[in-house]
Amino acid sequence: MKHLLKLLDWRTEVTLEVLDLADKLKAEQKAGVAHERLKRKSVARVFSKASTRTRCSFDVGGYKLAAHSVTLSASDS
Repeated sequence: MKHLLKLLDWRTEVTLEVLDLADKLKAEQKAGVAHERLKRKSVARVFSKASTRTRCSFDVGGYKLAAHSVTLSASDS
């Protein structure tokens, strides 16, 4: 699955796997382990409403995983 529109689309096992991976990555990042899981990947985010806090947190997350990130607003398309 490439898109997540709502958590109800995922089976419980998939949700738990994603949360476990997030815990692992966060602990490793705190220990100084660099992650390039998204190197040479692009991530596009589309926001229907202005959301500075969400946009910034996704920018930082993408940066930490070595992704190229593009943000679009509803007015851009």
